Amino acid sequence: MLFRSNVGTTLVYPTFNAASNDGFMAPNLSFASSPRQYRITPVNAGFENPTLGDGNFIYTTPSAPTLPGGWTNNAASSYRNAGILNPSTSMYASGNAPEGNNVLWAYSDSTGSTEDSIVAQIINLTLEANMIYTLTVNVGDRLDTPNNGYAVRLGYGSSLGSFTLLAQDNNSLALPNGGWVTSTVVYTNLTAIAQPLQIQLVGLKGPGSGNQVNFDNVQLLVTMIPEPSTIFLFVSGLATLYWAWRRRHSRGATGE
Repeated sequence: MLFRSNVGTTLVYPTFNAASNDGFMAPNLSFASSPRQYRITPVNAGFENPTLGDGNFIYTTPSAPTLPGGWTNNAASSYRNAGILNPSTSMYASGNAPEGNNVLWAYSDSTGSTEDSIVAQIINLTLEANMIYTLTVNVGDRLDTPNNGYAVRLGYGSSLGSFTLLAQDNNSLALPNGGWVTSTVVYTNLTAIAQPLQIQLVGLKGPGSGNQVNFDNVQLLVTMIPEPSTIFLFVSGLATLYWAWRRRHSRGATGE
């Protein structure tokens, strides 16, 4: 939980023990550009674990649906799964990921699957009141496979099955073949919710086979909404400065 001072300017963070976090992932927390902001970096946010050679990958199965870092897939069969990949030049011209070496891939084949391929991380932090949550994720389209689109979802819930959606980017951006875009999801939360945050990265189901979409560099920025008293003091200060300037200016014009 995040604790806030009475004046809303100091953020104090608890410590997290990954070995005793009730099965949820303990993220990395860091200040952003202001004490009113902090950044949540999910575990394995760039999918660099495990180390893979160019073109190599790992994948989930119904009996082993969890990837390193606690990312979990709703894998039901070989027609709907996900994994981590080190892309080669046949996949992206540069052969590079937006961040680091690896990316996440999500696969849904309409031949045998009627559902989206969902990869989620449940984070050991609850939603705090009066905060703006900004989720950014790089989304890519491989040169050598088709895709049926993507979704980036922000919500809460202690499992994939109990997920409650707060905000999402549902395939709003055109993915350049062999390239990447940045998806941004913003949600303003006014009431505290005593449920763990959940991020979902989704390869949408659709016609055809071999459909895959890639994700990388998952980041969540939390910004405190200024309290009304803070806004009032700021506006009052500006008004005082303006009237002082106007009075000084008028005196100079009259020669006083």
